Amino acid sequence: KAELARNRWQDIKSYINSAFTDAELEIKYQEAGAAHYPLAAANNWEETELLLVDGETFLAANLAALTAGNNMPPAFVAQYAAAKNAFITAMSDFYNQEELESDVAEDKIIANNAIYDKLLEMCIDGQKIFRTDLAKKQMFTFDDLLSLVTNHVANLKGSVTTGIASTPVPDAKVDVLQLAEFTTTDTDGKYDFGSIANGTYTIVFSKAGFITQTFTNIIIETGTAKTINVVLLPE
Repeated sequence: KAELARNRWQDIKSYINSAFTDAELEIKYQEAGAAHYPLAAANNWEETELLLVDGETFLAANLAALTAGNNMPPAFVAQYAAAKNAFITAMSDFYNQEELESDVAEDKIIANNAIYDKLLEMCIDGQKIFRTDLAKKQMFTFDDLLSLVTNHVANLKGSVTTGIASTPVPDAKVDVLQLAEFTTTDTDGKYDFGSIANGTYTIVFSKAGFITQTFTNIIIETGTAKTINVVLLPE
């Protein structure tokens, strides 16, 4: 919208070239807001607004001279105003949204600070209560509590079928070696390991009577659901 409005302003400049003498041109450019154009062209929105407002004022003050001899079409004034207003409306909407988001961010900061203050109070109380139990006392430090809430988790799920018409394989074992934990598939051959810390894993799929499948270097990223669908072939 800024680009369209600036192009309309450039049209004013071309009409000035036709309506005034060479000696008058620079003065008329300045009256139309030319001093704002360099920064406006660099997407400085405040300068763009000033440019467009000066251009509209110039059109109103010089309408007769600009339209003389069929130089500037009479409809241009309305076209220019529409481009200017569309830009200013968009800019205003953006700033309003930015202000709203800033207020929301401020509310979050206040809420986070309140949580932090309560957390420290709890830590102080815990340290007092468990002053003679070093293991429990250590649990009531900020670093220890922080580690609990920053345990990055993801999800691992999928299905296990045979190579024959994708028949599901129930009760197949899904073993994540690095965690020494496993789950099994349901009657539909589906499994859901649930929450799992982000990292790189070796995952083994097995069931008696089937050839074991091993997947190495499986990367599971924070906040994602890793899906691994496996075909187990009969032995």
